[in-house]
Amino acid sequence: MKKLLFVPFLLLASLMIIGCGDDSKKSKTSHETIESEEISDNPKKSKKNHKTIKSEEIDNEANEIEEYFLSEKKSLPLNAGYGITIVDIRVVGNDVIYDAECDESLISIDALKENRSGVKEGILSALEDNNDPKTVQDVKFCKEHEVGIVYRYIGKTSRNTFEVRVSPSEL
Repeated sequence: MKKLLFVPFLLLASLMIIGCGDDSKKSKTSHETIESEEISDNPKKSKKNHKTIKSEEIDNEANEIEEYFLSEKKSLPLNAGYGITIVDIRVVGNDVIYDAECDESLISIDALKENRSGVKEGILSALEDNNDPKTVQDVKFCKEHEVGIVYRYIGKTSRNTFEVRVSPSEL
């Protein structure tokens, strides 16, 4: 079976499920200008460089990110063990979101909410200590493309949710 990005390992390691994002964060501008300043010892020699990024470049990167993660969607639903089933993977803005249903007789969404920092620490620790080649590749991809990871846990019966986001800088 094809491995999914961090999913079974991290979900079991931290007993969590995956996140969500906001479609309103997508870029609505056709161009973005990035300024950088070349600084020298002589302030009069400093110069600014302007680089314009076209909307096509933004769209190409978004498509690359979607293709990278959504190819894993074919393996769903995926039983991750301990009452966790990964039911959806999607890319929203600059986040990849994993939705996982939790068997609430084994995992309490309320208990996860009460221990938010511990759950996030468990995820970060599991990512840092992981030597699985696919996971290492996925983390590297997220860093290079500035993609965050949202783990969203959904109670199978109550439909209550708990989300944890790992930003690209935390990876």
